[in-house]
Amino acid sequence: NFFQQNLEFHDSLVIQRSPECGRYAVAKRPLVKGEILYKELPYCTVLLRHCWPYFCYHCLAPLALATKPQPQSVCCNDCGIRFCDADCCRRASDYHRFECADLDLIESTGIGHLAYRILLTACTSLSPSGASQWLAGAPVPRCFPADYSAVDGLCDNAEHHQLDDVAKYRQ
Repeated sequence: NFFQQNLEFHDSLVIQRSPECGRYAVAKRPLVKGEILYKELPYCTVLLRHCWPYFCYHCLAPLALATKPQPQSVCCNDCGIRFCDADCCRRASDYHRFECADLDLIESTGIGHLAYRILLTACTSLSPSGASQWLAGAPVPRCFPADYSAVDGLCDNAEHHQLDDVAKYRQ
């Protein structure tokens, strides 16, 4: 599942759950300052607008430092977004084909862009046509694959949102 595939825990930690605290880690031994306890891959990422000219829209690698077999960046002909290479462009097509035409509008929603990307990713992971069906007005399915449940159970951290983002969603 998503939790097991995307988190790499050090052997000094054990994961526990409780109704009061949810999922949490407990140290099996005293920890050393600076020790890496776990690495986590994100479920989704969104590149901020001011970074579009400098980083790959899919893998987020700096375009000037691309070391893949084809180090020349590839540009989307419709919106101008840049990718490291044709492979990153192909992998991004799962979501970018839906975002491309309305990218300025989607990006202007702030954190809403990430929410949109999460829905696209979740719907596409259900079936290849899942995102198309959702965008055509079909309801978002209530049964997500196991990898989405890790994202669905996260807390919202609303107290950390920027004021302008909070204002957009309260209107």
